[in-house]
Amino acid sequence: MKVAILNGNPKAENASFDKYMNDLSDQLTSSGHEVNNLKLRDLDLAYCIGCLDCWVKTPGICKTDDDGREVSRVYINSDFV
Repeated sequence: MKVAILNGNPKAENASFDKYMNDLSDQLTSSGHEVNNLKLRDLDLAYCIGCLDCWVKTPGICKTDDDGREVSRVYINSDFV
């Protein structure tokens, strides 16, 4: 099973949460699952500007070229998020 973990912990100082997420990832990997662990705070993510290009001009693809495309790719290709 492909598993995506979207770690939304905004503060690197909160190491206990990151440790928990890493332990979870390790347990899933040792159980034979393919795990993709994304720390959202480390990604370049822009706000939605509401232009609707992702609906009208380029369905499913935001006109802002940021790491949101990678998050979407990982999300769509996962069995469990």
